[in-house]
Amino acid sequence: MRAKASAAKRKKSLNFSMSIASVVLFLCGVLVNTSNALREDQLGTYDWHLKFVGDVRFVSFLTGENDRNKVLVTTQDSNIIAALDQKDGTIEWRATLDESDAVDYASLVSATTHTRDEQKFLLVQSSSGKFIRALDIEDGSMIWETIAYTEAAASEELYLESAKDLGIDILPLGKDVDGDTVHDFLVLAKGTVTLRSLADGVTQWKANVAEAIATETNEKCHLQRVCLEEGSKAVYAVGVSTIDSSICGASLRVSDGHVTHTAVGGTKLSGIVGEDGKYSVFCAGANSDKVFVALKRTSKSKKQNFSVVTIDASAFFEKKGGDASIFADVSVMKLGISDDASNTYNKGGNGSTDTRNFIKLNTVASAGDEKSYRSSRLAGAMILSSDAGEMTLLRFLDTSKQLTSVRSFPDKNKVAVSFHNDEIFVVESSKLSSSSPVLKVTAQALIGNGNDALQVAEWHIGDDSNLLKKYAHVKSVFVDPKTTNAVVVHRDAFLTFVDKKTKTNPIWTREESIATASESMFGYLPETIAVYTDAREQANAVVVKSSLKESARVQYLALAARLNRADAEMRAELAKLRRSRGTKLLPTRDDIGFRRSLLFLTPTGSLIALHNGDGRVVWRTHLGCAKNEWKYTALVPWVVDGKEALLTVAKNATTTIVQCVYQEDGTKAADATYYGFAAVRLVPLEVSGKASRILFVDDVGEASVYPPETDSRESTTLNAVRSAISRNSYYVVDQERNEVRGYTFALTDKGTSASGVHTWTIKFPPESGNIVGFSRKAAQTEPVHAWVKVPGDRSTMFKYVNPNVFFIATDDGRGIHAHLVEGVSGRIIYRVYHAKAKGPVYATLCENWITYSYYDTDAQRHALSVLEVYDDSETRKNKAVSQLVLKSLFGRSTSSATKKNISSSAAGVRQVTDDDETVLSSFTPPPLRVLGQSYFIRPGTKFMRVTASAPGIT
Repeated sequence: MRAKASAAKRKKSLNFSMSIASVVLFLCGVLVNTSNALREDQLGTYDWHLKFVGDVRFVSFLTGENDRNKVLVTTQDSNIIAALDQKDGTIEWRATLDESDAVDYASLVSATTHTRDEQKFLLVQSSSGKFIRALDIEDGSMIWETIAYTEAAASEELYLESAKDLGIDILPLGKDVDGDTVHDFLVLAKGTVTLRSLADGVTQWKANVAEAIATETNEKCHLQRVCLEEGSKAVYAVGVSTIDSSICGASLRVSDGHVTHTAVGGTKLSGIVGEDGKYSVFCAGANSDKVFVALKRTSKSKKQNFSVVTIDASAFFEKKGGDASIFADVSVMKLGISDDASNTYNKGGNGSTDTRNFIKLNTVASAGDEKSYRSSRLAGAMILSSDAGEMTLLRFLDTSKQLTSVRSFPDKNKVAVSFHNDEIFVVESSKLSSSSPVLKVTAQALIGNGNDALQVAEWHIGDDSNLLKKYAHVKSVFVDPKTTNAVVVHRDAFLTFVDKKTKTNPIWTREESIATASESMFGYLPETIAVYTDAREQANAVVVKSSLKESARVQYLALAARLNRADAEMRAELAKLRRSRGTKLLPTRDDIGFRRSLLFLTPTGSLIALHNGDGRVVWRTHLGCAKNEWKYTALVPWVVDGKEALLTVAKNATTTIVQCVYQEDGTKAADATYYGFAAVRLVPLEVSGKASRILFVDDVGEASVYPPETDSRESTTLNAVRSAISRNSYYVVDQERNEVRGYTFALTDKGTSASGVHTWTIKFPPESGNIVGFSRKAAQTEPVHAWVKVPGDRSTMFKYVNPNVFFIATDDGRGIHAHLVEGVSGRIIYRVYHAKAKGPVYATLCENWITYSYYDTDAQRHALSVLEVYDDSETRKNKAVSQLVLKSLFGRSTSSATKKNISSSAAGVRQVTDDDETVLSSFTPPPLRVLGQSYFIRPGTKFMRVTASAPGIT
């Protein structure tokens, strides 16, 4: 009987084991059937990609009978030079300069008078006038390169001098002046004027004008402009004295660069001002009517008076800068700028006089070819504007020999101006109506003194039927001197190409705003639309169904790719066909969460959503105001009434604006909230049982809550928010002081306002080096796939998962010090030293691991290190795997433990797991066990982030 019972028990146990095995095999089969791997022929390919050029600063038009018409553009921040096809705006070629090699000037030039369009090239000046290059217009290749000046080894004196001497200028003369049959150009950089040949950039003559002025007048002159007077064949170099900001300059012979005259202005020519120290003196007029134009400021009884002064250039040098050389000195009020605008900001924050300039004088932009550039300078087309928004167009008239007001505008942030064929071309944008998002753009040509105006064209940007696309106002315009085409750049870098004679404008557009984006995140598409409620939803509901021919083509190309018989074109066609199949391009979200949107926020306030299936623009909106002082700095996920939304944070020197929009369509989810300070950091608040909050903290530690708590709210909600604030803390990484400081919050007597209280500081000594890398966990709700790791000996290792841990690295010149710091207590919980390594260090953190990269100077290769941190306390050792598995299957849910673990507070992190009742605190950390590995990698690292799948695998 015992034998039968034992046999029956073994059989029952075997059946139970077989049942478990069957379940495991069934689950494995399900996982195998639902898994999706990368195909072999998909290696090295991508679904889609977008190419950008950035915020356009210079534009040149290449238009000819034997040419494919192009638009050559040069960007402002990304240092990209590119050629666009005039038909559709596609990029034909693109050249990228070094990150620090900013472009100062770009123009289309030709080396001889009878040059065909094919032989033209792009003349580019960059790095504050240091580099001069000639680029081929066909493919962007370099024809020649030259260096205008060289610098000594880096030093504090050199840095201070280079920061002061900002004057650079370049002037293509359009003719030969030295007798070698090749056109020449003048270059001004570092106080030296050179004449160079367009054939190869070789210097014909060189004159140190700043030194000559200092020798004769004992004045230090920062030269800013160079011009040519054809009548006397003299070259004028003009600038501003560093002593009293008076006009100074020199006259040179064009044949050999010999300095013939030097001059420094008197009392009536002092007080010259400009924008950021650049181009505060300008040249205008042709031949013997050459004049200097400058903006002058005088202060009387703590009141600033601005005027525009016009000076006879030849008389200025003949009379050694005497006041008799002044043609006119006109107040800005007579030119259309009110007296209130020039004195609105004359007081500083402490009651002292603010010495900044709030009236600006600049030249009008023109198309980037040498003829338009010279004509714009000769005509003296200028813009006089104020920080209050007023703007007046000026130009030099030979009859009166002074600047004349052409047209005034109340808001300079809605006007773009260009000089074109002796006309000032004005493009003005405005809202079609107060409730419409559509921009009405009007183009006018102002002739002569502005009394005659020609209405050129009018077009709209946006559509009332599509409320999901809003655009910023115009910023600049460039007109083709040979045709009626123009390129219009908006304030968010959005690019449009228009034809002034057609009514179908714009001809094409480019979404260059994305290239300037400073913040990005994944967003959510709208819910699935069961019934189309309007035409817009029906148009956006793209359902893709492959035909039999397309399916056969996909099979053929896939087979060719697997057999290595497919060339690059066939692989590109295969990727395109696969990208367009199925439901991946639908404008609504799917059940799995694969179809998402890519959200981009620009500093100017444009918010763009792209579909992750093909990169098309789902919606765009412009949140920013027209003025430039507002800068959008943060993009935060949010929830409003159960719907996914996001917060955008903008600030200027004194105010912070928080705006909330829905992720699915960009519509406003809540009214904008204003704070009377400039927020420098955001601290998330987890309020027990309530919706999330955010603390906005200024530079002195004062904090306010978003959304603001009102007196009408329940007292329990207010108390819960106050309790959450008192439990939170934050830290500041100060690279200038080479330290990290921690703060907690102290509540005020009433409401939810708080102030930061300094609690700890980590000061890195000189022997530890300077801070070269920093990283923290991306989100408080980080995914945790498993709490333990089971190595090969079947033991258990518990992960140390603390959301307050951050990584910081220092470089002492001999190696890298890597630190793990607990952000609540300020305790360094682990450090490691990498000898013969140097920064910069890029790192990312998630769960219990840290990955960071650096450069190994000994191996001359880039390296990647990984640290894994585990809890090594006695209560966590020697746990049986079977017990942990049974507790995970039949024990209490881990969701509560997860929520408790991710809560951050001033008291630390509290972790309650299913295997025991251990409570962890930031002030009493457990003993840690850290595992580390290092690897060599080929490419250098520029960016690191963590991705996570739906089950939580990172």
